[in-house]
Amino acid sequence: MISQVDHDLEVLEQVLGENEFDHVGVIVGTTWLPEAERFDIVVRARPTPDTGAGQWSIACHSPIRWAITESPIVEAELLDDHPALLDIVDEQAELYFRGVAADPAALTDALRAAHDRHLGMFVAFEDQVNETAEGLRRHIAGGYGKLAGGSKAAMTLLADVLLAHGVAPNILPAGPPKRWSERQGTWVAPPASLTLLVLGDSWVIAEQFLAIAH
Repeated sequence: MISQVDHDLEVLEQVLGENEFDHVGVIVGTTWLPEAERFDIVVRARPTPDTGAGQWSIACHSPIRWAITESPIVEAELLDDHPALLDIVDEQAELYFRGVAADPAALTDALRAAHDRHLGMFVAFEDQVNETAEGLRRHIAGGYGKLAGGSKAAMTLLADVLLAHGVAPNILPAGPPKRWSERQGTWVAPPASLTLLVLGDSWVIAEQFLAIAH
């Protein structure tokens, strides 16, 4: 369930969504405040008759991950149910394999395709697998070893791909999810409730958001 603070972003989503222009908004600035554990975004959008606002600041509280681009914002989404969120709050695991695939290159491509369908632009494939793309093919051809690490859900998905290619997977638990807290100077559990804000090709995963019109 989206909180009342998160609900404020629906106004921004309406501002961006009501326009029929190809270019309805753009991110013009960001600020990371580590001690406050806050990531601020400045969005410039075409004003509407209802709001009259053309620039917004979005305070992202307790952010976990983000990626900001210069691409125009043509739509905005606020999601509290998405694989990218599960990847953070799910139990962490490591995926091992044994067996030589008939076609290591095809298996590598299939693993990447499954990952991209599940997590898309929100988690890089290279951040989870144990090798670079070229190294991964050689690693798979070797017949055994650690393949990847990440959420149990993501590792289960990759394990299914291994099985489909005749390679035996083994998922081992790694531990509960955690994140580094700049404010506390230690590893802590991620917030119990997270939301994904998508602004075109840019996105932020955080605990709470607040949008303020200028």
